[in-house]
Amino acid sequence: MENADNIKYLSNIEKREPKSRQVKIRLTEKQASELKRRAKNFFKSPTGWATALVISNLSNHPIFSDTELEELRKVRQEIHRIGINLNQISRSINMDPKNTSQLYGLDWPAIIASVNRARDTVDKIRLAAIKRWSA
Repeated sequence: MENADNIKYLSNIEKREPKSRQVKIRLTEKQASELKRRAKNFFKSPTGWATALVISNLSNHPIFSDTELEELRKVRQEIHRIGINLNQISRSINMDPKNTSQLYGLDWPAIIASVNRARDTVDKIRLAAIKRWSA
């Protein structure tokens, strides 16, 4: 899984270079209306949405909204905390096998549920971005 920094980098990769070229397109009223509808849900302007669509397709990477990036950061932090806790438990057991009693005091269903929630959140965001840029 890519870390949040890489995801942010991919989403902003094209923003770092000044854009000096313009591309003009012609749309039917129906197409322009659909462009505005989609842009409203993700970007402030139809031009921003169309630019992101082109960049996403050219780079072969979805571009995430700020809201999606924040959710991904939260999930990454949650998974990181779980990993730290499991490493501490593992280290304690490796130092003294008598410490296995710690395993019985853990709420394993809650840990598993937390990992599953994190996975589901990431999947939901990833699939939404794929659908947005390939639809």
